[in-house]
Amino acid sequence: MKIDLYDNLIHRVQNLEHLENLTSLDLSYNKIKHIKGVKHLKKLKELYFVQNGISRIEELDGLINLFNLELGANRIRVQSD
Repeated sequence: MKIDLYDNLIHRVQNLEHLENLTSLDLSYNKIKHIKGVKHLKKLKELYFVQNGISRIEELDGLINLFNLELGANRIRVQSD
């Protein structure tokens, strides 16, 4: 199953709890600042967050089937510990 929510002025990822069979999710060109609400999507293979306001990569550890992650044109910076 594929969902394209490209360019919809979305501010946060929510209400995807029942989409266990989702394999592709495009949230590009929105207003998202944090990667949240996707860690339960275990069958996800493709995830697009291009051109949002994301500053760090988070909550992707459990997505073992993910092979395509697009985060271009965000505000991601290397954090030093």
